[in-house]
Amino acid sequence: MKNRDEILKGIAERLEPMDEARAMWECGSVAFHRIDEWSDVDIVIEGQEGTSPVIFQAIEDALTLIAPIESALGPSGGWPGVLQKVYRLEGMSPYHVIEVAIVAPDAPTKFLEREIHGDIPVHFDKDGITTVPPIEARDWEKKLQARASEVVKKVDLYRILVEKELHRGNHMEAMAFYQGFIQKALVEMIRIRYSPFRYNFQSRYLYYDLPQGVIDRLEPFFFIGSPEGLERKFMEALEWIQDLEDNS
Repeated sequence: MKNRDEILKGIAERLEPMDEARAMWECGSVAFHRIDEWSDVDIVIEGQEGTSPVIFQAIEDALTLIAPIESALGPSGGWPGVLQKVYRLEGMSPYHVIEVAIVAPDAPTKFLEREIHGDIPVHFDKDGITTVPPIEARDWEKKLQARASEVVKKVDLYRILVEKELHRGNHMEAMAFYQGFIQKALVEMIRIRYSPFRYNFQSRYLYYDLPQGVIDRLEPFFFIGSPEGLERKFMEALEWIQDLEDNS
């Protein structure tokens, strides 16, 4: 079975001599020192403007020297200035997909801040791209205060979507609105309190980012077994959100 070190070495050796590729680093579990048998390979590359097709082709050339590409998806854009493509190789664990993000020089998000993305392993950096200053704590706090206010206002406006579907007996619709507005808002408010630099990670990495007592309290808001339970957890979520706002 192909291992991550072989894949990373093959891609880095192919890209580093190319002028189009300026830096390559890793994100994800490796940056937090918690790789396990289910961890995928998260690679970020900064490329010169308009060179993503050339870089993706070079990556695919490198991968095929290791093993045939069994499946590929993309490129797609999830963030401004970022294109992502996902690969799986033959003979590789289905969990060990290779996620490659190519960021433009002016991309607002590059997945570099230590407070958010951990201790990123850098494979090469020709221009000092991966050296970023710490986040300014006071500016971040102001940003979070504004965001918390926005979340609470949104809850106040959209809680009626859950309430009216509960009144109508449309429990599946009520659940969808609960998950989309109330549960999501609750998680964000909790993150603002306990994991402020990753406040917008939603449900990703909750078990790593939050204290165990908070996890124990939060889990039942995800696993609701009846319409009556939904109504009860809906009201409890509103109370918890209010408490988080009052004690912010």
